[in-house]
Amino acid sequence: LFFLSLWLMLVAVRLFTRQAERSQSLLVQKLIPVGLLALSWLLAGYVMFADEYYFGLELLRPVFLWLILRQAYQSWRQRLVRVALAWAPYLALMAGFLYWRLVIFVSPRGQLQLFEDLASQPLRALLNLAVKITGDLLQSSLGAWLQTLDLRNLLTLPIGLALAVLLLSLLAFGLTYFFFKGLPFEEMPAGQPEADQRQSWSTQAVLVGFFALLIGGWPFWVTDLPIDLYFPWDRFNLAMMFGASLALAGLVAWRRPKALRRVTARQSALILALLAGLATSFHIYNANLYRQEWAAQRDFFWQLAWRAPQIKPGTLLLTSKLPFRYYSDNSLTAPLNLIYAPENRTRQLDYLLYSLGARLGSRLPELKPGIPVNQPYRIVSYEGSTDAVLVFFYDPPRCLKVINPLTDQLLPGKPDGISEAAPLSRLDRIRSSPEPLILPVELFGSEPEHGWCYYYQKAELASKNGDWAEAARLADLALALPGELSRLKAAELLPFIEAYLRTGQWETARLLTRSATAKNTKLAESLCPLWYTVRDSGLGDGSAYTQAIEQLHCNFP
Repeated sequence: LFFLSLWLMLVAVRLFTRQAERSQSLLVQKLIPVGLLALSWLLAGYVMFADEYYFGLELLRPVFLWLILRQAYQSWRQRLVRVALAWAPYLALMAGFLYWRLVIFVSPRGQLQLFEDLASQPLRALLNLAVKITGDLLQSSLGAWLQTLDLRNLLTLPIGLALAVLLLSLLAFGLTYFFFKGLPFEEMPAGQPEADQRQSWSTQAVLVGFFALLIGGWPFWVTDLPIDLYFPWDRFNLAMMFGASLALAGLVAWRRPKALRRVTARQSALILALLAGLATSFHIYNANLYRQEWAAQRDFFWQLAWRAPQIKPGTLLLTSKLPFRYYSDNSLTAPLNLIYAPENRTRQLDYLLYSLGARLGSRLPELKPGIPVNQPYRIVSYEGSTDAVLVFFYDPPRCLKVINPLTDQLLPGKPDGISEAAPLSRLDRIRSSPEPLILPVELFGSEPEHGWCYYYQKAELASKNGDWAEAARLADLALALPGELSRLKAAELLPFIEAYLRTGQWETARLLTRSATAKNTKLAESLCPLWYTVRDSGLGDGSAYTQAIEQLHCNFP
């Protein structure tokens, strides 16, 4: 919308200029540029207040106005007046926005840190600003392209996908080269004044491109927000792309001094083709990362739905870390509420997801009962406490694990922070439901095929409800699946072992216990209390119990 606004302004100014050269124009013809200018102005205002990213690029308007008016007004004074008149409405809009942003409105966006730094330590602040600007300009232009040369990205892909990426990159290279090789890169448009012919369009592109880079980053430099090439800070490069692209296009076809051999159209096309091929490879690599992330996110929410078909409103879901690169706890809170509270139309969130690494010590002061938790998210908010917590972790290829504070303290392989948070976990926050929870198909697609994690989650839910016969039935289905269980997933045999014990299948439980500890000897710390608790309840086979205790090397009597 920003660039549409810029384009509409330039079209309107050109129409005004052409009408001024004619003696007469129809009223409708006169109204067209007025309407285009009005639409351009409204779009500019919308973009400013909706998204500050492009505010710095507003300073491109007088530059482009100066360039397109040079033929109509040879006198620089006349041109300057026309530029000022055309730019005035947008300049007034910028002033109004700045007054709103700095004086009237306390924005949830980045705070204006630069002015405080200049007031306290001006020389140091200016030096740091100069270093930051230089680094960001190099990163947004040169650094972004250096990423495409990192061939290690391809090594992380399956061989078939890596070959497909290479083939598509070669295709992009070939198509770009054959399209551009015949274009007149260095020839000037006909009819330009002799004075203007001294500089080609490529020189203008380079200069305007670098100017766009210099002004594009100010919304982030004044708020001390990092411009980076990695998520989540890579989004700020959106304001830098225009300048980097324009400067690059100009450099590819730049007219060198006569003493140097000029770049031919064929050579320029070759450079563009190489860049297109590298960009294609890098974009497909990134797209695959997002595809993998989306598959993991779908798996995460489906497993949560299987394990917890209903969760009491007001629940805080706590975890240690999530295997997501592009999603954090705050962004995952949205689908969590869409799944479990689809009818909620209030500004009060029913559920909140917190990552301990990001929130403990700030929004979550400590891991103790009775601590209030208040989290505003723009126009909505969550209010709860640590008395209504569900602790879990999700660490593929392991299945999602909801923590039972009574039995999972000795569970091996828990991520950092889960042991400390485990006592807060309240399994009574999970409600049973006669109907399975089906995720919105338009968002998550159809339910995945039922595999190991499905039977594991359903067995955990049945165990929580005391339905040991159902848990044992699910264990039979899970153990009948092909494939061998890895060491990482051996702990997922625990609910199946308990189900067999509770249903009197002691020998099956003993053999499964031996299989689990053969994969991971640390599971004995969890299995010994389980066997002892079940035997102490008056159930069981004394012979199987004795053999299991001996093989686990338990210290219980």
